[in-house]
Amino acid sequence: MIRSLATFLLAALLTAASAADAPRKIILIAGHPSHGSGDHEHNAGVLLLQKCLKDVPGVTVEAHLNGWVSADEVFNDAAAVLVYSDGAGGHPILQDQRLARISELMDKGVGLGMIHFATEIPADRGGPELRRWIGGYFETYWSVNPFWTADFKVIPNHPATRGVKPFAIEDEWYFHMRFAEEMKGVTPLLSAIPPDNLFREERGDRSGNPDIFKTKGQAHHLAWVCERPDGGRGFGFTGGHKHANWGNDDFRKLVLNSLLWIAKVDVPENGVASTVTPQDLAANLDKKGGPPPPAPNAPAGDPNTKAVWKSDVLKKGSVDVDVKLDNAQQIWLVVTDGGDGSGCDWANWIEPRVETATGSVKLSELKWESATSGHAQPQVGLNVTGTPLVSEGKAYTEGIGTHARSVIAYKLPAAATRFTAKAALDDGGTAQGCGATVSFSIFTAEPPAAAFEAP
Repeated sequence: MIRSLATFLLAALLTAASAADAPRKIILIAGHPSHGSGDHEHNAGVLLLQKCLKDVPGVTVEAHLNGWVSADEVFNDAAAVLVYSDGAGGHPILQDQRLARISELMDKGVGLGMIHFATEIPADRGGPELRRWIGGYFETYWSVNPFWTADFKVIPNHPATRGVKPFAIEDEWYFHMRFAEEMKGVTPLLSAIPPDNLFREERGDRSGNPDIFKTKGQAHHLAWVCERPDGGRGFGFTGGHKHANWGNDDFRKLVLNSLLWIAKVDVPENGVASTVTPQDLAANLDKKGGPPPPAPNAPAGDPNTKAVWKSDVLKKGSVDVDVKLDNAQQIWLVVTDGGDGSGCDWANWIEPRVETATGSVKLSELKWESATSGHAQPQVGLNVTGTPLVSEGKAYTEGIGTHARSVIAYKLPAAATRFTAKAALDDGGTAQGCGATVSFSIFTAEPPAAAFEAP
């Protein structure tokens, strides 16, 4: 009897030791393809993080692409789960019965992380949960999502910040997040002061709410971790719109460190060491109409040059364009963001026509002199992602699809007297729910750099 008991206890100890020595499993979930090429590259981003962690001792990392895990059983022995996807009402954890499944994992102390748009979730469904599970979330009519260069001058002392040096980088950094009451259990990792020009009076679901103005000049927390009462850990990171930013060592290291921390794996003294090459960044990109182009250069015309026509900020639908050309020799079609960043700013010039003394000419049938787009490439007869031009539910076959910020220049036919078009937001951008707002303008001389400034 004593010998049997001893054998049982020894077996139990060996089993416990074996379990303790087993690698901690981190599950990385990538959302579906979204936005223009080079942005919201969820699949490529997740695969890049997996590559960077493959040689870290004590962990095994699984990447699950295009929306969700391949089978529910993969969660059974998970130490941590990361979601890098679009959010809002289409958030992956809100589909089917997934919210309940994630809740079960949280009850077991599994770590949870959310990157960029995945930090946004409806306040009445998923918001209270993320607030408990990761310490905070993006709440519409409370949080904002502009593009800006965040300057992280001070890096706090925490295992997730080991080896991370002060840095500055442009991204769609969300801020004024809805954190846990009194920041209970929450530790900020990256904090910066947004510039004053981001505090605009125009009210929208992701901009200009009155609570924002009270915080002008204050530091906002853009990445954080939390420790839950159940023993689990959470992580939120609002950057990650631009895929190229994974090439920044400090940006990347903070996320890699945080993944280890929420999985309860010791973070190396100098943080997770990794190298990312331009070839690594170009690998596994979703097919969204071609490789990401370089950022468009701002025009460089005479600063005194004025637009011959300019729209108000457009938040939906379209506006008719009718401009006298007075024998102008060239035309520049300009699109800039509406002041809340360029996320989802798919813009269309629909049925652009030039009237001359001898008749009407379809501008889209002429060859442009130059064309730039904030994301991907301008397209003739299609929107910026290469799918049909659609505005307010109506499809068009004639037109030019682009994305703020954009400048498209044409040489006009002789004796041009008039330009007409419909300047429109494409439904493919507005449907994503991430602040599609643009302003259109037209010049007949090269635009100045100020033409790219938001209204």
